[in-house]
Amino acid sequence: MFGLQSIDHVCEVSLISGCNAPAATPPDVFIELPHGATEMHHLQAAKRLTRQYPGDRHDLFFTANTDQGSPEYALRLAEMLTETDPSMKVLILRCLLPRTIVDVNRIWAKDEEAGAAGLTRGVPDYITHPDDLAKIIAIYERYQDQARKGYDVVCGNGGFAFNLHTYAPISVKPNPDEYIVDTLIKAYQPDMVDTWPKRPVVELITAPPGGASLTDDALCAGIVEAYAAIGIEALENDPFPLHPATMAYEHAVRYPGQTLTLELSRASLAEVFDPFIIMTICPEKVETMTRPPAAAFQAYREKRSGILTP
Repeated sequence: MFGLQSIDHVCEVSLISGCNAPAATPPDVFIELPHGATEMHHLQAAKRLTRQYPGDRHDLFFTANTDQGSPEYALRLAEMLTETDPSMKVLILRCLLPRTIVDVNRIWAKDEEAGAAGLTRGVPDYITHPDDLAKIIAIYERYQDQARKGYDVVCGNGGFAFNLHTYAPISVKPNPDEYIVDTLIKAYQPDMVDTWPKRPVVELITAPPGGASLTDDALCAGIVEAYAAIGIEALENDPFPLHPATMAYEHAVRYPGQTLTLELSRASLAEVFDPFIIMTICPEKVETMTRPPAAAFQAYREKRSGILTP
């Protein structure tokens, strides 16, 4: 599919086409879901990659740290764009590798930088066996090959790419003297949850620390305004910037002004937010949270194309 292919237990490729979209032309939009492994069967499959998984209790770290809601959000965004403009095509790449085993949104050679910045590493500290690391590196590279092709086929032909994520509504700082799962369980106790910093409902990640924006500022302003119109505050690079240790940064440098990392709080998409289960994603909430960026992107695209809206 435009040079990309689905790979069992690694990634899933899908194409959403408008009813008038020409078959031979490249897609207009690429959506990458680096943390799209959101189901327990994804974790169970990935456990076979390592003999050093900490045990079933660590499954709670997976549910608390995977981007639940992102596949539903991405699909609805693609549908909205192609419904509004039936000539459009949207290519979606969903990673099926849990980030608690390998985080494909990290640059392998910059793991120390990621850790120092408070980001999760490409491979967690509990995986150290050389054979396991070799398997994980190989499967990581297979995914990156598909992701680069996606950016190249879309952005390389003048299109735009979204790197979509979801996150927990609070920022929990790991305690180096405590098992991460224990830290999270304590953090979400009713008497503790309000003591942690709250994250915004929407975050646009556009610039590296101390650097200039690598995306289109007019599009970002349009998205911020569209969310504000429904009473939702969207912030840029708060609390996290576009860190050079991430693959999202690498793609943004390769295609400046043609990519955007957009993140939503999982609580804005779930029926009931609970970090320690696979949550039910609410279609009505997905609809509400997807309309602002869809409308803003369509307006941005029409303005750039010189198309006048009625």
